[in-house]
Amino acid sequence: MSEEELDALPFTGKHQLIILVFVITIIMLVYGTTQFGWYLTELSALFIISMFIVGLIAGYSLSEICSKFVEAAADILFGAMVIGVVRSLSIVMTEGNIIDSIVYYMSNALQGAPKGIAAAGMVVVQNLLNFFIPSGSGQAAVSMPIMSSLADSLDMNRQIAVLAYQFGDGFSNMFWPTAVATECGIMGLPMQKWYKFMTPLFLMMVALELVLIVVATMINYS
Repeated sequence: MSEEELDALPFTGKHQLIILVFVITIIMLVYGTTQFGWYLTELSALFIISMFIVGLIAGYSLSEICSKFVEAAADILFGAMVIGVVRSLSIVMTEGNIIDSIVYYMSNALQGAPKGIAAAGMVVVQNLLNFFIPSGSGQAAVSMPIMSSLADSLDMNRQIAVLAYQFGDGFSNMFWPTAVATECGIMGLPMQKWYKFMTPLFLMMVALELVLIVVATMINYS
């Protein structure tokens, strides 16, 4: 419907009930994840059940609900397939112990460097590592045991190593194709258009990260 039709649409009791179901779903999501350790399987079931409840309240038949679900899922199918491909890359590199070798040799290159240069090198390593491991928790599990030990050997506060990880994991998700392909697939946005916009911004972010991490070593950030 048009914007004018949407504005003129009356807010009925049916709509209020649908919003109530949505709020209950979010409450159940928070409670389930915090109290029972729900993850993707349980959350998927929760949203599918909520979808059917909302559809029935809206007056759709079960067949119509399924048809609209398939129509909506088609828009993100490409992104879902990319996620599978990226995940397979991560599994191969992790199970083959390739990731550990990459982190080890990268960290060795920083041994003996001045604190500021070593900290800046940590940021670069974490940014590069995020290409291979888009998962934040996965990257932390692989890199932080080595980076924290490197910080100790350089008499550097471990919080600086954590900050370097946060810089490398957070912002580069907007640049590396292992993450961007999924995002662009879901948005239906051509990757070349995204990179035309994002590349200058990402380079400015990296420059700022390097400046801030050097400042962190100067003030012994903790």
